[in-house]
Amino acid sequence: MRSETKARSSNLYREQDTWKGKPLYAALVTACKRRHRGVTVLRGVEGYGAHHQIHTLALRSCSGLPMIIEAVDTPTASTASFPSSMR
Repeated sequence: MRSETKARSSNLYREQDTWKGKPLYAALVTACKRRHRGVTVLRGVEGYGAHHQIHTLALRSCSGLPMIIEAVDTPTASTASFPSSMR
């Protein structure tokens, strides 16, 4: 069995971001399917941004939480950015 080096590339988006009427994270997964070996979408449970206002899943609705999209592939492929047409 051949061992390959793997690399990860992560991007952060807001849950409410959309592209052509579809959730952005879903559109990115579809677009990345042709370019990467694996893609995972993770939802933030708690965090804060530039204004230091804490957002948490336990105390409020799910909107506004971060969505992290992580692609796993070879180092060369992972350094390629997510589809620029979706930014």
